[in-house]
Amino acid sequence: MKRSIVLLLWGLTVLSGLLFVRVEPVSAFEWRRPEAHGEWVHGVRLSDCSEVVTSRAMLSLTSGWLGESLDGLFTLEAVENFRIPDDSDLRVREGYVTFRSQGWEARAGRQILIWGRADGLRIVDRLSPVDSRESVTRELEEIRLGVDSLRASRWLEKGELEFIWIPRFHGGKYPGKDSPWWLGAGTGPEEEKPDGLDAMGLGLRLGHYASAFDFSLYALSAPMETAVMKEAERKSYPRTLMLGADAAFPAGDAVWRLETAWFDGWWWNSRDGGLAEERDRWMLLAGCDLTLSGNRTLGFQAMGDWVPGATASMEQKTFSSLFTLNAEQKLFRERLKLSGFVYYDPSDSDVYARTVLDWEIRDGVRLALGLHLFEGQGKRFGPYRDHSQLWWKISMDW
Repeated sequence: MKRSIVLLLWGLTVLSGLLFVRVEPVSAFEWRRPEAHGEWVHGVRLSDCSEVVTSRAMLSLTSGWLGESLDGLFTLEAVENFRIPDDSDLRVREGYVTFRSQGWEARAGRQILIWGRADGLRIVDRLSPVDSRESVTRELEEIRLGVDSLRASRWLEKGELEFIWIPRFHGGKYPGKDSPWWLGAGTGPEEEKPDGLDAMGLGLRLGHYASAFDFSLYALSAPMETAVMKEAERKSYPRTLMLGADAAFPAGDAVWRLETAWFDGWWWNSRDGGLAEERDRWMLLAGCDLTLSGNRTLGFQAMGDWVPGATASMEQKTFSSLFTLNAEQKLFRERLKLSGFVYYDPSDSDVYARTVLDWEIRDGVRLALGLHLFEGQGKRFGPYRDHSQLWWKISMDW
């Protein structure tokens, strides 16, 4: 009954706002110039260069139409993964229609939804699930999955009120037995995906934008994107409620960032295969981005993750932390970019370091060389210490 009342109130709020907006006639539109992107990535294991860890080709096409009040956009993506056949597919990455009127914008269809300010980490960013079939070796921007949803925004004098409705369940994707990133854990019982009201996601964001600082408040009720075993021989996706906030403060050449989220009812699987346990969860992140002279940038983040009452059998400690450091240097009229991103878990001295040398050979054509190093004995990056790889990627836009 409580969930039905919340859904009814949320729907009436959005509907009332739309009814009182003066709808302008849809203007004549023109087709968006098609854009194509192709890339080929190939990587080998450092400990044995004869073993291929990554081998993937991708081609995407983006097009649509442009109008004064009505836009449309779609992106088709064809992937051939030679190392993980399950990833090979022809799919719609995004496909949506955007309607704009005085002070309002509504977007419906498959879209990638992003919340928060964290870099390479997820705190309040829980709307679009991620594809982790190649572990953490791909950047977060690449692995977010589109969700079929409605996004409605009301622009305020110095801010924005945003509603999100995700009518059906979208789960994350994880390594299977045919993946080099599969760690050998059993698949367990069959998963039962939520349906009906239990499958819906409802989100609300209030943002304030000012010259001195920006901040946003978040609320989200949705199923978890990872299955847990709440009952014997049955995995499911329980719902959780998230309340969060973030802020950004510019100070000279630096921008300071804060982000936090509290989860009411987060479920954790058991280390020994027993039943999952429910606990509240609180995450907090602080970070800073520096713009230096000579086309250099530097950033760092510190994240804390608290689970009060966590037990030894749970897949989570009472407290864990993670630190990140990233740097970027552009050279030769910004055609050559050297970047590095390091994750460090001090509890087990786990380290994941990602170094990339990206060269723009000519307009629209890039060649990248990368090195991914894993080290440690903990649960975060330690299991991948034999998966360090050297890779290259060639990409083209036209």
